[in-house]
Amino acid sequence: MFMIMIVYATQKDKEGQNLYNYQDIKGKFVIRELSQMAKNGGGFVEFYWQKPGETTQSRKLGYVEPIVGTNFFIGSGVYME
Repeated sequence: MFMIMIVYATQKDKEGQNLYNYQDIKGKFVIRELSQMAKNGGGFVEFYWQKPGETTQSRKLGYVEPIVGTNFFIGSGVYME
């Protein structure tokens, strides 16, 4: 299965990567869960992700929406304290 990151504004090194098997520090398959949420019409997913400029992962709340008529979704998120 492929889930390719097309654009990532703050982490260009992730662009073009297949992130289907990516797991956060808690073992969550982040991109799989975001994709499933988008397929269900959109919504929030909590996960851990590396902040730009840092070496460890921080808690993040992401929101995704499907792009109707495609197999793509768009998302955004905020780091939690």
